[in-house]
Amino acid sequence: DTSRIGAAGHSLGGRSSINAAVKDERIGVVASIAGSNIESERVELQTPALFFAGENDTVIAPQLWVEPMYDVCQGPAVYVLLKNAGHGACFTDPELYAYYISNWFYTWLYEDQELKEIFVPNGNMSNDVRSMEYKSKGFASEYILPKSNNTSSLNKSIIIASIILSVGIFASTLIVVLYKLKIRE
Repeated sequence: DTSRIGAAGHSLGGRSSINAAVKDERIGVVASIAGSNIESERVELQTPALFFAGENDTVIAPQLWVEPMYDVCQGPAVYVLLKNAGHGACFTDPELYAYYISNWFYTWLYEDQELKEIFVPNGNMSNDVRSMEYKSKGFASEYILPKSNNTSSLNKSIIIASIILSVGIFASTLIVVLYKLKIRE
């Protein structure tokens, strides 16, 4: 279904997913895991965006890279700083990311009001014991979604998000490996 497109990525993939959403209006939702954006790229993103950062990330400092992108986002957005998480936390706890990203995608791409409740203040995400800091915006009345009549299986969404996440992690890992190989030459 090409009318329901989301972009997600880790690190450089997170940065690329944000930049793709800014440039391509067909992308209806975005998730960035430890993604960085330089100041000139911090434009007013209108697309619903989910930002993950790790407390112990020494590659992408959350306060310098991830949080500022959340701050300028003009659409509905959530920022979560995870406890004891480093840059590669999505490799050690992929279920956490797959759960929230698939539900985030399903919320916006399928207009599922019930799943949206996961992300609002005092929802599951804000109360998750793994989160150290939680911020959200854009869930005011103008962003309340209509109740979905869609009976599609949530499992399909989870599988799709897991594949997207896996491909993004693989691509980020491949870039790092190729870079390290080049340095050794």
